[in-house]
Amino acid sequence: MTKENHIEQNFINKLIEQKYTYRPDIRTRDALNQNFREKFQELNYVNLSDAEFSRLIEQIISADVFTAQYKKEPMQQLFPSKEAD
Repeated sequence: MTKENHIEQNFINKLIEQKYTYRPDIRTRDALNQNFREKFQELNYVNLSDAEFSRLIEQIISADVFTAQYKKEPMQQLFPSKEAD
């Protein structure tokens, strides 16, 4: 019988082979959220308040991926461009 940690390590190795970066420092939900927040802000040239980041997380995280695909409120409405003002 294959042990769970062996399966996990094989999966990690496959991802590394596909050029994913292994991040052993991300072990908790808080660390994952912090990494996501940093990358999101960097890529979108924004600095989100805690309330804005919470709204973003609420909009993109769903237990059901199919439901998440068809959310009623598009992401553009969450963070309207400043040109609209």
